[in-house]
Amino acid sequence: MRRRQLLSGLGIGLAGAGVIGTGAFRQVQATRNVTVTTSDDSSANLAITGPTSETTTSNGVVEIDISKVNEDAVTTFDNILEFDYNGGRDLSGTASGDNQLELTIQSLSNSAVDFYQHDTTTSVVGSTWSIQDPANLPAALDMEVDTAAGDPTTLSQIVIEAKVTQIP
Repeated sequence: MRRRQLLSGLGIGLAGAGVIGTGAFRQVQATRNVTVTTSDDSSANLAITGPTSETTTSNGVVEIDISKVNEDAVTTFDNILEFDYNGGRDLSGTASGDNQLELTIQSLSNSAVDFYQHDTTTSVVGSTWSIQDPANLPAALDMEVDTAAGDPTTLSQIVIEAKVTQIP
């Protein structure tokens, strides 16, 4: 009987010491080598391409040329950017628990430029649009340039956020 009590007491004592910890060290600093590579826009997890004559790809980045837009006019470019998903998660429909691709163009610092989901009239700037079916890829955006509203040439970059989330 005493042997069981002794073993039980030792077990509780050892478990308590494990919870409390020994305080053997407080911090570890170690140097490790790591290799990081990136992909250009056309082959990354979120592939971004410019399939029109107004777009070129330089150093893996899509560039949009709007040098020929008229002054004091509104010019619309259809399918100026296309987005395709090459990530590892399956985009699998509309059932709860399936994945969807969410894309957001952050607010632009230029009121002369706006982006629209292809064939719609609703701006996607500052909004999230979801793609739940891989058949809807690549997704195209149209761009509107309104030179009466400002100087579009001051826009130097577009910030696009993409994430894959589960459909609630």
